[in-house]
This record gives sequence, structure tokens and C-alpha cells, in this order.
Amino acid sequence: IMKKICFLIVAVLAMISCGSNKNVASLSSLSGEWEIVKIDGSDVAAAEEKPFIGFNLADTLVYGSTGCNQLTGALNADASTGSIDFSALGSTRRMCADMEAEQQVLSALGRVSSFSVAEDGMLLLLDADKKTVIELKHK
Repeated sequence: IMKKICFLIVAVLAMISCGSNKNVASLSSLSGEWEIVKIDGSDVAAAEEKPFIGFNLADTLVYGSTGCNQLTGALNADASTGSIDFSALGSTRRMCADMEAEQQVLSALGRVSSFSVAEDGMLLLLDADKKTVIELKHK
């Protein structure tokens, strides 16, 4: 009976570690703050501050800046499929002298459905057709 209990414990631990390591490793690549470098292949419009997105994995939160307003919301990502959803983000509502960067960022985030990390370390946010919408570099 002791062998059965030991086998069962080992089997359960193996399932837990195999199931979670892949997700943790994949999501961990998002961790930290990322400067938005390009949207739809073009440089981001000039803004009061550099637009960025941050991922707080411990609290499963997304935060950042559109270049004018602050963003925040729950991190809704699935490492096994690479899917990510920014549709539930909230933002502050202050007016800035130039709202072009903000409009670019918000429009692009609305089209994002998945993510990947390129070989050069850039974070790529992709649309449903796997076309790069936003390119980000780690801060």
C-alpha cells in the first residue's frame, strides 16, 4: 500500500509540474514593462509620454500608458494558445494637447488577439490573422 501511495503522489506532482511549467514559462516572458515601438509597422505618434504596457503576473494585471492616459485592467492571457485580450482595460480620461498616439494605441489594442516573443526579444501583439499589430521592446 505504501508503494501505491508513493506512486500516486509522484504521479500527481508530475501532472502538476508538467501542466504549469509551460504556462508559467510562456507568461513569464510578458513580465515587466514594454515600450510600444511600432503600431501597424509605423513608429508611434509623438506623445506627452512614451506609450507602454506593463504586465504584473503576480496580480494578473495589465497597466500602462497611451501616451496621455493611464490604462489598467485584468490580464486575460492563455499561454497554451498564445491568446491575449485587452478588451476589458479601463483608462483615465484626461485631455492632452495631441491625442493621436492615444487613438493609435487604443485602436490597435482593440484588434489584438494573441502574442509572441520574437527571437530578438521584441514582444509582438498580433491580430486574428496573426499579423503584427503592435511591436514592443522591454524597458
